[in-house]
Amino acid sequence: MNNSMYNYAFLHVRNPDRAGHKDSGGASSPFYSAEVAEADSYLGQVFDLIQKNPELRDNTAIVLTADHGFADVGNHADKGMLENYRIPFCSWGPGVIAGADLIELNRPENGGIIADPGTSRGQEGDRIIRNSYSGILAASWLGLRPSSGPFSEQYLKYHRYQ
Repeated sequence: MNNSMYNYAFLHVRNPDRAGHKDSGGASSPFYSAEVAEADSYLGQVFDLIQKNPELRDNTAIVLTADHGFADVGNHADKGMLENYRIPFCSWGPGVIAGADLIELNRPENGGIIADPGTSRGQEGDRIIRNSYSGILAASWLGLRPSSGPFSEQYLKYHRYQ
């Protein structure tokens, strides 16, 4: 990233997921914890690169998510455990309010389309934030919004004034 500027880059860090599938000791196992720490180190390097490069610092946004959660026991196949299906979904960059809640910003009463699933998985077709919204959020940062198709009505606000 330091040598060539991009409009969009995708980084997949698989360490925690790989460890979670190999080790049945849950999220508190030493193997899983070590892999999370390594992934955190990679992410730290990305943030350092952005902060040290003036061209990137004010023009870079990050969406961080996962394909599933992971409980402290067992494996993520247990669909009855909230920790297994609640995913992290974080955004960082220009215009993002530190500590803002994407669900809150995107509730219908705030002009959005997102519902808060609470402690449920939600039903098929429910408009809750899922990891597929990472592409939608990235597109909105790039100024892209589909005019038709399955994603045309799915839009995420990432700050109050959008």
